[in-house]
Amino acid sequence: MGYDKTKTVKATTTDGSTIDLVIPQDIPDADRAEWLRELVDLFQTPTQGHWKGACYALVPNSVVTDMSEAMEFVGSIVDATHTGPTHAQLPGERGTLDVPVPKGSTLLFSRGYWAHGF
Repeated sequence: MGYDKTKTVKATTTDGSTIDLVIPQDIPDADRAEWLRELVDLFQTPTQGHWKGACYALVPNSVVTDMSEAMEFVGSIVDATHTGPTHAQLPGERGTLDVPVPKGSTLLFSRGYWAHGF
């Protein structure tokens, strides 16, 4: 999905330097944001023991687009997708996780909030 419409604003930091802030202009309204958070709570699973680390969401194909947006909304940008039937090999807290992806489902994987520089 992504937030394509942005505006750049110049800001002065506490040390006096100037930086450019890129601000999304198509941020979801309150109802949409609530739906996105619900999706994250329902489907997003951390693989490394912390919500800011790598994670995945195994979802029905009918909500792939919304879940992708939801993951991006919370900083877990989708790095890979696996559409079932298949198995996905994901980095886990104690080695590699083998996650079955059934027919009619898609697994969305993110290297995580930290890995994307947030």
